[in-house]
Amino acid sequence: MVEVKYRIIEDLDELKTLDRDSFDEWGEVEGFFMIRFNDKTYCNTTYHENELRPGEEGFDLITIWFDHLLQAVKLLEKHDYVAVKDIETPEVFIEFKRLDNTSQIFTGVIFVPSKNALGIRNVVVTTQLSYYKYEFVNEKITYGELKEELLKKCKQYIQELEKINPELILASRIQRLIIKMTQLSNQF
Repeated sequence: MVEVKYRIIEDLDELKTLDRDSFDEWGEVEGFFMIRFNDKTYCNTTYHENELRPGEEGFDLITIWFDHLLQAVKLLEKHDYVAVKDIETPEVFIEFKRLDNTSQIFTGVIFVPSKNALGIRNVVVTTQLSYYKYEFVNEKITYGELKEELLKKCKQYIQELEKINPELILASRIQRLIIKMTQLSNQF
């Protein structure tokens, strides 16, 4: 089982006023983001659906998370190993290991030694990483579950942005997401 949850935590009134170019200059949509593989969850320390506390802000960059995870799904079509670097914590990676060219994938969250992580320039890699500890490893999922859930939640995210302000989905970063989604969707 794969589950992705996100929550936009931004000044919605300000987002409603932006045009596509201003949105691209804005930076990134902040909020909460988490991903669950069976009963193991990553990024759930800040995620919640309760009313926000005064001054509470989003810590996760939602568009970037979707972008990197969609890239990982695409790479899993041709590679048996893909790892995605946590944008906020460079020594943490979510890894996906395909089992003997099947649809079965083992996933986990690993910690790469800082000295090694600093040398990794790409956010999504296909070379197996050695790690010194892990949050969890070997959670068995299927490629189809991962792909379907990411496409569904990414589409939902784009629709949510469009409801806030139709100009937002015309911004280049959102258009890149739409292209990645379309490429993956056409392969179903």
